[in-house]
Amino acid sequence: MRTRTAAGLATGLLSPLLLAMAVLPAQAGTSAQTSATGASASTAVWSAGPSTAAHRAKDPGGKAKGSKKIKLYTPTEVDRRALPGLADQRATAPATTRLASPPAGFPKTDAPKSAGQNTLASPVTGYFDEIRFEPGKVRVRGWALNPSAPSAAVQVIARKETGEQTVGVANTYRPDVGNGNYHGFDFTLALPSARGAHTVCMQAYVNYTYTNLGCLGYDSRPFGAFERQDIVATPNGRFSVLRGWLIDPYTNGAAQVDVIRDGTQVLTVPAQLTHQGAAQAYPTYGPSHGFEVWVRHDLPNGNHTICLNGSAGGAKTPLGCKDHDEDHSIKGALDEVTWQGENVVVKGWALDFDTTDPISVSISTGGKIVKTVPANVLRGDVATSFPQYGALHGFEATIPAALDEQEVSVTAKDVVIGTDLTWSKRYDGSSGPCRCVRENFEAGALNKSLFFRAQGQLTADPARLVSGKYSVYGEAPATQEWQEFLWSDPAKLKLAPLTSYTVTFKYRLLGPDGSIAHPYFLARTASGGIPQDAGFKRWEETSDGDVKTASVTFTTKDFSDYYLIWGLNQGGAIAVDDVVLNGSIGRN
Repeated sequence: MRTRTAAGLATGLLSPLLLAMAVLPAQAGTSAQTSATGASASTAVWSAGPSTAAHRAKDPGGKAKGSKKIKLYTPTEVDRRALPGLADQRATAPATTRLASPPAGFPKTDAPKSAGQNTLASPVTGYFDEIRFEPGKVRVRGWALNPSAPSAAVQVIARKETGEQTVGVANTYRPDVGNGNYHGFDFTLALPSARGAHTVCMQAYVNYTYTNLGCLGYDSRPFGAFERQDIVATPNGRFSVLRGWLIDPYTNGAAQVDVIRDGTQVLTVPAQLTHQGAAQAYPTYGPSHGFEVWVRHDLPNGNHTICLNGSAGGAKTPLGCKDHDEDHSIKGALDEVTWQGENVVVKGWALDFDTTDPISVSISTGGKIVKTVPANVLRGDVATSFPQYGALHGFEATIPAALDEQEVSVTAKDVVIGTDLTWSKRYDGSSGPCRCVRENFEAGALNKSLFFRAQGQLTADPARLVSGKYSVYGEAPATQEWQEFLWSDPAKLKLAPLTSYTVTFKYRLLGPDGSIAHPYFLARTASGGIPQDAGFKRWEETSDGDVKTASVTFTTKDFSDYYLIWGLNQGGAIAVDDVVLNGSIGRN
């Protein structure tokens, strides 16, 4: 992840007027600058700027194409399991600016109250240490000492750019100053009504003389931090989870976080979650100033930017920007297409970046889907490469082999955005332990198949179908002793001599309910005749219309013109489909 960087956010928080002011050099010998202990420990020093960066806009001209308003997503318990925990939360305060002198136009110090009195050379030393925020107020802290009268408390005056003055007394416990230890000042000023850059200057007043203790510039817009972005994959989608904290200095109520994607504001949420770091740094504001925003990845593939602004009272503060890169790819591979008996086993893996759940894959041969399965087989190598997605993304399926279709295609189905992805792999029928041919008659014409109809016929009647759109149907009266209704074409399907084969097929017996049928199968050689028949199988079965499977294994004799025969003995009706021949086969 690349964090967007530009000028520091503290620069963006302060007006050009404050930035133009020189920084006051460190004062030698004033240990009270860094060792103040007199103020209440319940407030945190606003002393350093956050490390977030200004927005480097992808679309500086305005609204980006494809941006849209989005609904606030509430993560499920399953979603939250994917979210990394936050480390030690620490709230870093935004920076103040120390000024060498009051800015131009700042109200001048009032003249001494008693006319005619001579002002003395400044007898006071001291320092304006810091500004701290409390709801609706700023706390000013520092110290002032009159060495000529160390037991006397020095009057101090806080002055704003509006001319408003607040008088305090440097009489709080400051052991670092010494000289009696009670020379600190610590009191509050109301925040100005206008949100933005402001200045406070502190002066000591002794013997009709004003001594400047320093000026600090601060910003009263909301402040906080865009702490981290996590890209998480869940069953419900892929998200950028944005976390941090935000405080409106005027109230302990929730400030708003504006989510800006590719230059367009798409969502506003309150910063009202518990944030331990902010609560510890700013306890007077209460614990509820954290935010956690789930932004779904639903833009087109490519590089996008997501930015956050803090918003309160009409004022906005940029909290930073990060990449929100979109990738809706499907990843995977078709690893194996291998023989297994009369079938082909297909193995691989597939995952969609938009969900951790298994997706489905469709397996095709000849442009037709033969099986759809979920990619939910355990694959440890996938979990290693994509740890957020886990291991259940493999697939394994067995499909019938076909001599005329020796390429298998697997298509992984996209679930949200993007396109399906297809892999293809050929298998070599001559290199496997067998060669298999499958005929399902889906060409719609027997002359386009490997068979003759004999006394049967191709049917699309749903009452007679075994599977698919077409099956071969045959029937015979009870008076017909032997009725052949389907032959293989020996010119198209060549069975080798002295070779073993296995034929598997599906069938339905469709005679009158409860009637007994006697289907049969065999392989015959035209030149050798009936004495050389092989694989004869006749069985007796009740005609119930159920789809069943039969398998016959046989070995041819020394003839090269064997063909396959299906028939009925003593009547009945039968439909046959999905014939698979396993063995050394030639085909014209």
